[in-house]
Amino acid sequence: MRAYELGIYDPAEDHQSKIRLGDARKPRTSLHDLNREKRIRQARERQHRREQQTIALIFGDPEVEREELELRKDRAELRKTEYEAEQARLEIEQIRAETLATMAAAQKSRSDAKLTAAKAWSE
Repeated sequence: MRAYELGIYDPAEDHQSKIRLGDARKPRTSLHDLNREKRIRQARERQHRREQQTIALIFGDPEVEREELELRKDRAELRKTEYEAEQARLEIEQIRAETLATMAAAQKSRSDAKLTAAKAWSE
């Protein structure tokens, strides 16, 4: 038999389980507590992301892996093309510098020839 059936206990008189508006059963949460909970939540999210990455590595989708490899190939080809373009630009700059040097040498020899001709005239 139960206590309320024997008359030992009356649930209507139970004041222990009733919640009053003024009761503060739980302490107020402070900013310190909220920040601590936020850090815990962020740590759990980071751990979850790490676990998902590990799972993806172990049980990876071949389609996704193939797409990732294709992206890596495309990036490598792009870097190669950029490198070749930079090499071509450097070659152009070198040819330009050589051309300018040749032009300067030609101007010098022309002015030397004019100077020699002027000296020959004046004698």
